[in-house]
Amino acid sequence: MARIHIVTPAGPGARNGNRHTATRWASMLRGAGHRVAVSLAWDGERCDALIALHARKSHASILKFEERADAPLIVVLSGTDLYRDLPASAEAQRSLELADRVIVLQEAALRELAAPVRKKTWVVYQSSDCKLSHTPPRDHFRIAVVDALVQLGDTKARGPLRRALERELDGRVARRLREALRDIGEAGSAERKRLGDDVETLRGELRELKTRLAKLEVKRTTPDPKPAQKTRSGRSGRPKRGRRA
Repeated sequence: MARIHIVTPAGPGARNGNRHTATRWASMLRGAGHRVAVSLAWDGERCDALIALHARKSHASILKFEERADAPLIVVLSGTDLYRDLPASAEAQRSLELADRVIVLQEAALRELAAPVRKKTWVVYQSSDCKLSHTPPRDHFRIAVVDALVQLGDTKARGPLRRALERELDGRVARRLREALRDIGEAGSAERKRLGDDVETLRGELRELKTRLAKLEVKRTTPDPKPAQKTRSGRSGRPKRGRRA
């Protein structure tokens, strides 16, 4: 049984991919008999391995773990750190250099990595329980991914969005495609997305801090055990000294 610590930039209650990945991996590792802790940051807790999701957002924990711990360090490239941050982020690049092992979630990601990093990288596909079942809908339905592309702010999406707009017959979808093309083309959209991610991380850290403060408050209000009764000499538990002859 190993003690494994998972660091994710998404706090409790978040519904994004990083939190889902951390929760699912923790469940699978616990099912294999390991002890697993999940948190927003590594603060020196004893563990046999650290799994850090997102090379840029978890960089502080990665750096601290490398300096203080003598255990395997695994960095998971979870999406935006690979396609958006890695080319320009010194923190993301340094995280990959420090990692003993790097994990990506699909094979195409390997093409984005430098040769030294690629040598220590494994592809781990996200999976689903084959026993899951559902009743398929009777009518057709469509899933829109336009909003996700806008949030990423990647200008490479503009070409495919234009082609989709040319053949789109649904007026509602066409309107959203035009809005997406406008939003992605606006200067500073990527920076706004990054700031939004940082705000989300801070919110998660605030929730975790409130939880810790609540635990400390409980300890503070718990009465201390009754102190030992002092003897006449003023020293607890010590007999009174006699005079020297």
